[in-house]
Amino acid sequence: MAPNLPPRSSTRRPPRPRPIRLTERETEVAAWLGEDLSLPRIGQKLGVTHHAIRKHLQNIESKLGVHTRPAAVARLLLRGFMVVQSGLV
Repeated sequence: MAPNLPPRSSTRRPPRPRPIRLTERETEVAAWLGEDLSLPRIGQKLGVTHHAIRKHLQNIESKLGVHTRPAAVARLLLRGFMVVQSGLV
C-alpha cells in the first residue's frame, strides 16, 4: 500500500515560447506596429510600399502563430520585441 502523500503542487513552469527570428526588416516593421499607423504610413516611414509592409506583417504573424495585427502586437510585447512608450497605453 502506498503511503498517504500530499498532492503534488503545480509548481511547474509553463513551457517557454519557442524562439523566433525576425529579419531586420520584420524587426523594423514590428517596431512600428504598436504605433497604430496604417500600413501605407509605415511603408512611407520605411521607404517601401504598403504591399511590402503587408507581406512583412503576414510573415511576422506566421512566425508568432497569430492571425491578426493586435494579436501580433501583443505577442511582440510579451516577447520583448516592442517597448511600450509611456503615455501611449
